[in-house]
Amino acid sequence: MPNDIGKKDDLENIEPTKQSVPLLNDLPNLSQQPGVQTFDELKTTGDRFFDAYDTSNDVVDITRSIDAYNSSVPLIPNGSMDLGVILHRLGRALHKRFLKTDSSNDIERSISCLEKAVDLMPDADDSKHLLLHDLGNSLRSRFIQTGDLGDIDRAVLLFQNAINAASDQDPSKPLHIEYLGHSLISRFEETGDLSDLEKSISSLQEAVSISSDGDSDMPPRLDGLAGAYMRRFDITGNPQDINESILNLQKAIHLLPDGDSSRAAYLSNLGTCYMGQFHYTGDLSDIDKSVSTLEESIKMMPDGDNAIHGHLTNLGNAFMSRFERTGSLNDIEAAIAAQEKAVSLIPDSHEAKNGYLSNLATTLRGRFERLGDLSDIDRSIALLVTALEITPAKHPKKAGYTSNLARAILRRFQHTGLLEDIDRSIVTIKQSIAIAPNNPSFLNILGSSFLMRFERTGKLEDIDDSISVLNKAVELLPKRHSSTLPLLNNLGSALQSRFELTGSRGDLDKSISALEEVVQILPPIHAGRPAFLGNLGSSYLRRYVTEGTLSDIEKSISMLRESVEETSNDDPNKPIRLNNFGNALLRRFEQLGNVPDIDNAISTHKSAVDLTPHGHTNKPIYLSSLGLSLLSRYIRMVDQHDIDESVIALEKSVDLTQDGDSNKHLVLNNLGNSLRKRFRSTRDLSDLDKSILECERALKLMPDGHAIRSVYLNDLGNSFAERFEVTKYVDDINNAIDSYRMAATCSSTTLARVRVLAAQNWAAHVLKSPSTYQTEVLEAYKVALDLLDQVAWLGQTVSSRYQELSPFSNIANEAAAAAISLGEFERAVEWLEQGRSVVWNQLHSLQVSLENLELVDSKLADDFIAASKSLANASNQETVNSFIAMDSSPTSSLETIAQAHRRLAEDWEVLLAKIRRIKFFEHFLSAKSFVEILHNAPKTSPVVLINVHESRCDALILQAEYGNVLHVPLKEFSFQLAKSLQITLKASLIQGNLRTRNADRGGRLSRPALNGLEGILSTLWRCVVKPVVDHLHFTVATGRDMPRLWWCATGPLAFLPIHAAGIYGKGSRGSNINDFCVSSYTPTVATISLEKKPKDFKGIFAVGQADTPGQVALPKTVDELNKIREIFDHTSVTTLEGSDATIERVLEGLEQHGWVHLACHAVQDLIKPINSAFLLYDGDLTLSKIIQQPFPFADFAFLSACQTSVGDEKLPEEAVHLAAGMISAGYRSVIATMWSIQDDDAPVITKQVYSYLQVSTENAPDSSQAAYALHYAVERLRQEKGELAFLSWVPFIHVGM
Repeated sequence: MPNDIGKKDDLENIEPTKQSVPLLNDLPNLSQQPGVQTFDELKTTGDRFFDAYDTSNDVVDITRSIDAYNSSVPLIPNGSMDLGVILHRLGRALHKRFLKTDSSNDIERSISCLEKAVDLMPDADDSKHLLLHDLGNSLRSRFIQTGDLGDIDRAVLLFQNAINAASDQDPSKPLHIEYLGHSLISRFEETGDLSDLEKSISSLQEAVSISSDGDSDMPPRLDGLAGAYMRRFDITGNPQDINESILNLQKAIHLLPDGDSSRAAYLSNLGTCYMGQFHYTGDLSDIDKSVSTLEESIKMMPDGDNAIHGHLTNLGNAFMSRFERTGSLNDIEAAIAAQEKAVSLIPDSHEAKNGYLSNLATTLRGRFERLGDLSDIDRSIALLVTALEITPAKHPKKAGYTSNLARAILRRFQHTGLLEDIDRSIVTIKQSIAIAPNNPSFLNILGSSFLMRFERTGKLEDIDDSISVLNKAVELLPKRHSSTLPLLNNLGSALQSRFELTGSRGDLDKSISALEEVVQILPPIHAGRPAFLGNLGSSYLRRYVTEGTLSDIEKSISMLRESVEETSNDDPNKPIRLNNFGNALLRRFEQLGNVPDIDNAISTHKSAVDLTPHGHTNKPIYLSSLGLSLLSRYIRMVDQHDIDESVIALEKSVDLTQDGDSNKHLVLNNLGNSLRKRFRSTRDLSDLDKSILECERALKLMPDGHAIRSVYLNDLGNSFAERFEVTKYVDDINNAIDSYRMAATCSSTTLARVRVLAAQNWAAHVLKSPSTYQTEVLEAYKVALDLLDQVAWLGQTVSSRYQELSPFSNIANEAAAAAISLGEFERAVEWLEQGRSVVWNQLHSLQVSLENLELVDSKLADDFIAASKSLANASNQETVNSFIAMDSSPTSSLETIAQAHRRLAEDWEVLLAKIRRIKFFEHFLSAKSFVEILHNAPKTSPVVLINVHESRCDALILQAEYGNVLHVPLKEFSFQLAKSLQITLKASLIQGNLRTRNADRGGRLSRPALNGLEGILSTLWRCVVKPVVDHLHFTVATGRDMPRLWWCATGPLAFLPIHAAGIYGKGSRGSNINDFCVSSYTPTVATISLEKKPKDFKGIFAVGQADTPGQVALPKTVDELNKIREIFDHTSVTTLEGSDATIERVLEGLEQHGWVHLACHAVQDLIKPINSAFLLYDGDLTLSKIIQQPFPFADFAFLSACQTSVGDEKLPEEAVHLAAGMISAGYRSVIATMWSIQDDDAPVITKQVYSYLQVSTENAPDSSQAAYALHYAVERLRQEKGELAFLSWVPFIHVGM
């Protein structure tokens, strides 16, 4: 019976009596005749000692048998049949000694002898099946030792051949069938192929069925069948399997004669089955039966029985299982006592010693978890290290022992908090997962380790990894299986932890429900259900291809999968549903890169092709889909077979598609793409020539105005460009440029992202071409930038727009770098303004003033204002969900609202086109020209745009006062350096645990982290800031005489503290930016436009959350509000604190006041940036709520919270952070933070800022002085804390006017 029966988690049940495959005793016993040297006498001697070994189990006997057989071989005449007989017996004897000694030499010689014996024995020999059996038996043993799949494959084949060779009446036939079952289950354990397990059970069932109850082999066969059922139960959780296992063991025990020595072993196996049943049912009576049965098995064993250690360890496992359920200390003590006795009894040389050590270690860990005695866990770890040291690399239990070690180290980390333990735990469990990637228990340990490290370090990637791993583990287990309980618990904890970090209510909902049932509109049984699901799934797929919304592809796959599963194989619609399902999997693979998706897509497309009869009109389409999926896998895996098969499938598709078929252009273009990809592997130019030919044919057949014409043109351009790289023919690159240009300038609006990609290709190849004007690159980039509003279409939610922009996050930087290289500095400014903060600019366009339009066409202005407001609300997914919650009508669904959103965007675009047809409004809401940008920029202070691109880095200084732009090449700066500084900063902040505002944190960095931050500031000073300051001829200044300067950074530089650049700790002035000017940031020049006039002071609205539910307390927020009250007249200040600071009341306060001070926690949602939020007493005040509210007096905001100016690293040009959101909501001036602030520092900055603003003007406070106020406040804080207290003063920044 398998050793793992009843195994739970990391407890290993040891088989009490080793059930090796018996050797067939097909030769008669001969009496001993000592002192003779003839062949017959040597053979007789070998036989005698062979039989004696079966009784004595003394290795001396089997060695004498081997020696005798060896000595007889030279005495055999050439051609004698005796050679085969002796080799057979020698092979069996060597196998027996191998089972005793584990000698590799013995098993190699055994197999060699038996192979020669097989070759010598004629196929017609009636006893050949016995020899085939023994050879299979030896190969199976070698497989168990080495893990070589070739051996077990051969063993399976030999047992099958033995079965076929034996007659039905042969008494050995059941044995052959039985050991075919044993070999199949051995192979299953190595490969995980469930079909082997199923075949194993079938074989063992057959062996039992053809044996009689009186057969002496019946009990062991029932025991083996029980083990196979138990193994399947471990995989599927089907309770019928565990019941069958128990029934077979009960019958085996019943059939044993009184006094049979096997009874104790079978009782032990039955006890472990009861244990497995307990793990499934949770019924304490099962584990009680397990304990009592295992105790009975031990009592039945005679004194000195060598197998007792196996019974003891299984009993220890049962006590451990009952302890985990009841918590009884008596049980854990009994478990440890049993395991320690087992370890003491088993010899060090025993092959299973490692398992016994592991089990003892597990029980010690259990007691540590209950009592907390570190000596238990230290000893547990030491035992596991020893177990692993004596475990061969390919041992089947290696992964399990390694996981036990990881779990023990994890438990010690929970107790000690030592980071080296949690890191070691993760490294260790990954070793187990590398061996068994789909083991739920291993994944549970890894997920738990990630969760605990996240709780320790706050690294976001750890909590994401934790949730991902635990989700996978849950999915691997069947529902209702008891092992899902800890998994779901850990998953809920991980989701809860991420919710606390990000404020995502979706995580909280998932945490509460863990698994959510999908409500189906159609009844479960309906004849048309597969068709309805398939059609809707295909519609989602089409919209995904057009708009790229991931939720669409997920819904598509879900529905198409159900459609396929609910369609019988003989349904004529099965192929098309398979094809559509495969297409959806292919699209998801192209987006997410998950290899199982493309493997499933290929197998699904193959099924569609195979089920479609020749001559069917859809067969070419299915072949084309198969070719595309093979092509996609080739691109990812670079397997030559895939690309060759892709070309073959696509060529068949083209051949089968009739001329005039509407899909002909599709299959031709697909073939062209596949040939181009194959060329990259084969370098056969004929593939490339044919690729161009097929793509050109496709374009000729495509109807004018086709929605995907730009795709085909871009593909043709790629083929021409590929050939140019080989031939260097000017015609090829010119043809590529022409193709890209046509693709980029197509009239189609449905695939804007393809057109942007084509425009980028156009620009890149213009720069390569020797015959085109370099200035054409400017035309290409203009087209690309003009298309960004279509890529991030207003008909999508804000989150979807950010997702669509992600592949083009650096296009503005790329375009600006090209313009700068050509000396087009003003064009570079225009493009940086147009191509950055695209979504914020769109939101601003929905709030633009229409005073001038109202004078010309008041109705059109009113219609546009109404459409803009509706579109702004529709863009916000929260508004959609709220609408659905309030509306109970059947049509109230996400899909209905999403469609309405798209119609609103289309109507808005129609109105915009009408406005642009009016004289003097031709450029309404178009990208601003340099003249317009400069006209609205601050008149007396420079704005510095820093373009960071891989090709070059430059500063462009706008000086509206002089009407020009100054170019400062940053020769010592690079994209790579900026990225390195960003990584260093992130590491320093993580080390300082600067994730949330915290009253208890000391805010201290280690010396390496402090040096890293100091190095960042000095590098920024030397490579970026000082060249700009020098170019502006700034001199050291103080007080109100200091000039203003706005920084508009791009790329990785956008995440670095330019405002604090300098060399600190030297005590000399003139070595940092603060000595020369007052720094502010701006996402775009338009953000600080002079069109945004200062507003009359309408009082301060101050919100303090000292004790936000579910968050760390911030007691100093009370001091902040008190400072504000002290500085301003009480009639000017309105405060909300504690439970009064609800979302509704805060929104009301924002609407009634011009200045707002938010002293609370905040979260940055990088998945849905519009859901970034301030955490109030009753929930999250998200940006989406803020920007849709009218705030007529919005002027100045002080965001005394954490990370309110930290953006999304994937979208550095979009300024996706709370500060930019407040600017978008209408606030002219914002004080924010780059990372978490110290709770003690916030009142200091608050007091100094507001004191400065109160006394800086004769009349009402002026928000335009906020930058000076913050500069003054930070200087005071720096003087108080010291220049090197970077954590205190560096995070505070000013954004806006």
